[in-house]
Amino acid sequence: MEKDNYISLSGKEILSPAIVRISFTPVFESLRKLTRDEDRSVAAYATTLLEDLKEYPILEEGFSDHSILKTHEKPIAKLLRILFPEALATNEIKGITAPFEFE
Repeated sequence: MEKDNYISLSGKEILSPAIVRISFTPVFESLRKLTRDEDRSVAAYATTLLEDLKEYPILEEGFSDHSILKTHEKPIAKLLRILFPEALATNEIKGITAPFEFE
């Protein structure tokens, strides 16, 4: 079986009935909409962010190798700032995790 068919459970790799792919496509789609925002500063921010992330197409295309989460940690963090703004960091509980990670 391919590595893609395994998930991590308490530090052990077990066979999964599904292939888990991680993609940030909805975030990229949202940013593309924001590039047309009537507020020019919002549109400029979204445009700049999309331009900065062009060198990481795998984030939108999707991947099943979870090690990419580590190797692309900085661009992923940059992308997720629109979902988890710094201003809300002190009084809200929020998080993101890969699907089917049980560690």
